Amino acid sequence: MDPTSAAEARERVAKWIEEARQIFGLLPELMVGDHQAGERATAAQQEAEKLHKELEDLKRENHLLRL
Repeated sequence: MDPTSAAEARERVAKWIEEARQIFGLLPELMVGDHQAGERATAAQQEAEKLHKELEDLKRENHLLRL
């Protein structure tokens, strides 16, 4: 490998290392965001289940009142 190619390769490697550091620096923030999204999804699912049960109860009550 000639000196010019070696210098270019070193520059590319140095750039990749710097980009990797920046990406790894963002990972904790992304993971927290992902965790919060998971919590919101769980809460939404629980609310949907609660509303579904409430709907079934109201349907039953409506049926009994029509008898």
